[in-house]
Amino acid sequence: MTRVFLGGGIWCLIFFVVVPCAWAVRLDLEPGLFTSYEHTDNYFGTAHDEKSENIFEIGPRIDLSALWPQAECFLSGHAAQSQHNRYSSDDSMEAGLDARAFFEGRYQGLSINYAWLQSRSRDTLERAWGMSRDISGGFDWSFAHSERFAMDLGYAMAEEYVPYPDEDVSSRFGSLGLSFGLTRTTDLGTNFSYDTYRYDGGRAVSVSSAGLDLNHALTTRTSLGLALGYEHHRPQRQANEDIYTTSLLFEHMTDPYTSLYARAGVSWLRIEGRTDEDHRIHTRTDDTVDASLGMRREMSDALTMSMNCAQGYSHEYTSLQTGITKTRSADLLLEYMFNRDLRWSLDAGVTQRTPPHGQLETTDIHSRMDMHWRPCEHINVGLSYEYLGYLYGISDTLKNELRASMGDQGFYQYRYSTLDPEEENRYILTIEVIF
Repeated sequence: MTRVFLGGGIWCLIFFVVVPCAWAVRLDLEPGLFTSYEHTDNYFGTAHDEKSENIFEIGPRIDLSALWPQAECFLSGHAAQSQHNRYSSDDSMEAGLDARAFFEGRYQGLSINYAWLQSRSRDTLERAWGMSRDISGGFDWSFAHSERFAMDLGYAMAEEYVPYPDEDVSSRFGSLGLSFGLTRTTDLGTNFSYDTYRYDGGRAVSVSSAGLDLNHALTTRTSLGLALGYEHHRPQRQANEDIYTTSLLFEHMTDPYTSLYARAGVSWLRIEGRTDEDHRIHTRTDDTVDASLGMRREMSDALTMSMNCAQGYSHEYTSLQTGITKTRSADLLLEYMFNRDLRWSLDAGVTQRTPPHGQLETTDIHSRMDMHWRPCEHINVGLSYEYLGYLYGISDTLKNELRASMGDQGFYQYRYSTLDPEEENRYILTIEVIF
């Protein structure tokens, strides 16, 4: 499967990116050299006995872009050999490839993408430590004949190869969206999707979903809407699960530089095989508030802020998450441009996940601060600080059960070995030389 997926991606790159470059109106090629130094205070991301490490990387990079009157193609790639100060056995090749193509016609557009990444670096401590490889690709076709009708069709594939004990997973995604302009101020949108996930251990899951959105513009700055959603989860050798969601939508622009978005509603989780009495007993835990609140504001010509918080049911079938969880999240993004060649950004977020009837919840925290400086046309310098945290929480019921079965001393040993937070701080310096 990997060979077929990788080979198909390479042929797509040749056909849609490399070959058309010969007829490009504008062709830009930027080869360069990439080098980085990273210090981490918890290389393995463990809760105890943390080990620091210094990592140095150096290797070539390339950016290629081709432009036509109705099309654009971009290709970027890098390969860097890593050198570890303490754990030299982990020296490896860090490499990535990203390709995108966009085609526009009078009534339609097509976008194609392909990405391949091999790295030991983790964006969350939830992922098992070690070398991982991610491959993804897909296309999106849109058609808009008039303001009264639009259609969007998409298909994507993803392959995750991760270290033990996480499982490799192969995913396929298909989607269809339709939009109808009922009046000048009212729009109706529908969307359908079908996703499949297959794990290396033999498990398989399929997810079917459908949604309906009705939006009405009260004024040029304010709109109200109603959203209905349905998801059907069909895990292999397990009970099927259904999620129903009803929400009210609100959007408002207070001024040309500030936009607000809010969603409020409720979600119901129903599990196949339960009797009416079971559903009545579990109604309090099965039903949850579905809500989100977001804001984006351009505070000045140089400073932009956006933030979002949300709560509701979500599902992830990846090497990290397998199933439906009640999710609470909050995100903040700040960007500031001192001048054309110097900019600063802060990206921070926290996500808490709880299984519908589970007693163990997890909290994933991340924050990253970047400073980018371009002292001259051929040199880019970056300085970054990154914090990763992963915390566990257990209910009082589970605490009592563990104490009853293990005793106080056994419980605290269990908590010390498995439930203490994992944290990592990274300090990164990067330098790119463009030829």
